[in-house]
Amino acid sequence: MALMDSYRARHPGCPIWRIVFFDVGRLMTAIYVRVFHGYRRFHRDRVPKRGPYIVAANHQSYLDPILVGVAIAPGQFTPLARSSLFEHWLFGPIIANLHSLPVRQGEGDTRAMKAMIAEVKAGRSILVYPEGSRTFDGALQPFQRGVSLILRRAPAPVLPVAMEGAYDAWPRSSKRPRFGRRTWAAVGHPIPHEELMANGPDEALRRLEREIEQLRLELRERLRKKTKGRYPAKGPGDRPFQHAEADVEANPQAEVEPTPRAASNTNSEA
Repeated sequence: MALMDSYRARHPGCPIWRIVFFDVGRLMTAIYVRVFHGYRRFHRDRVPKRGPYIVAANHQSYLDPILVGVAIAPGQFTPLARSSLFEHWLFGPIIANLHSLPVRQGEGDTRAMKAMIAEVKAGRSILVYPEGSRTFDGALQPFQRGVSLILRRAPAPVLPVAMEGAYDAWPRSSKRPRFGRRTWAAVGHPIPHEELMANGPDEALRRLEREIEQLRLELRERLRKKTKGRYPAKGPGDRPFQHAEADVEANPQAEVEPTPRAASNTNSEA
């Protein structure tokens, strides 16, 4: 009974068969990204043992939900998915049973935001992409203020997650993935809700930008070393996000003396 309760705690209030469905789907896709995209994950030990928490990740490709799901295993989460996908005869039922909630892209879908807040208050973790959409060039995009609504009203720690290589593996301009392109993910330290929101929602977004961008750039550097400079392809993704650049200009020491939280390396692979 205790084991079953622990399993149900992965996504409280959800039917057990859907929790199993999520785990089976994660296992199958984990095999795929490991075999075809050289997937590695770092710092899984930072994932909270129990939810709810808010996973905040950069958004590079269609592979991102898979990469995040494997990175935080055995934890589960509720993601948002484009509402039109739910109308597909095959993908609709699949994504619905993977805890997904529909969102209308291009609109201020406050209904979806409120649904995500309700998920957290019900004890379930959620996945958000503060950029709002996939990157066009591999670089981090400005975080959208709409996610502030969730950060303000969902009383849960935020778990930063960064991915690198996914843009090269499946850019938004391509209809299919490119096999053999490595994809790595790293988990940051969970940030308590009160700490993140202490200086207001705008500063909360700036902090998430900084932490996710630093994790991403660390992964990018390690990927380059692993492939002897061949991958990822050089381009806009090499440039730090502009807010991070502004912070360095204001405080030159930040470039050479990172904070203890950000300075931890990405060597602890799970």
